[in-house]
Amino acid sequence: MKQKSKAKKKRALKKGLKVNIRHVIALAVFFLFVAMVFVISAYHSPAPKKPASGPKTKANVVKKVAVPKAIPIMQLQKPAPNPNLKVPILMFHHIRDPKPIKDPIQHNLSVSPAKFKADLSWLKAHNYQAVTIDDLPAILNGQIKMAKKPVAITFDDGYEDNFTEAFPDLIAAGMTGNFNIITGAVGMPGYMTAEQLKAMEKAGMEFGSHTVRHLDLATLSPDRQTKELADSKTTLGKLLGREITSLCYPSGEYNVLTLAIAKQLGYRLATTTKFGYADAQSKLLELPRVRMTETSNFDALLNR
Repeated sequence: MKQKSKAKKKRALKKGLKVNIRHVIALAVFFLFVAMVFVISAYHSPAPKKPASGPKTKANVVKKVAVPKAIPIMQLQKPAPNPNLKVPILMFHHIRDPKPIKDPIQHNLSVSPAKFKADLSWLKAHNYQAVTIDDLPAILNGQIKMAKKPVAITFDDGYEDNFTEAFPDLIAAGMTGNFNIITGAVGMPGYMTAEQLKAMEKAGMEFGSHTVRHLDLATLSPDRQTKELADSKTTLGKLLGREITSLCYPSGEYNVLTLAIAKQLGYRLATTTKFGYADAQSKLLELPRVRMTETSNFDALLNR
């Protein structure tokens, strides 16, 4: 009996295992079938449609910025120089009555206060506007457009009458001037003081170097030229608290070496005593000027 009972249990166990294996296989086949159906349906399903475009708002608009190609410099629309523009740079020295002065050189360097006022009035009446020397390059190459005709008014040496006579008249006329200072003469009798220069600078006047001792640069060694140009630039810059970028050659004397030294020291512009008008073709370190005397006639000099 015991043997029959054990045989029945073995047959039942084998039967149960067969049933369980069949269930597992059936489930595996079912899940495999479902997976294949899902893959096939996903592969053949149409692409999702784009939503209809509605009104553009800040929330749903993505700005597309096209990256520009490299732009040649000529396409930047840099203002072109005016070939017809000629800027007079007036050259004054003393503003004092020349009549009692016997020395011919000093006489010719002097313009009376009355004549100077008349000169400023003529300029205003003929639509001229005083500009700084530093602005000349931008004016000449067209970067600065002017409604009026530009004129630069320069004074050489730094005489005291530039402060007592010229400065008040320039302020009254609403004009600026460029004063070329001999730094070794500042505070000496007949020359402007440091305080006067500072007051003029605060009022909008412009200053340039006229060297330290007003020597003939063309006769000096390279070292002495460098010292004259460098020391005056530094001294005047420290006094006024600004960089000095313009130079005026003493008595208009200079040479090729002077030009190289001036450029190396950071001078951007320099005026000479050569007669002429600044234009787009002018060399910035050799700008011509118009000498002013008691008998100068603007109608002949400027009204061309």
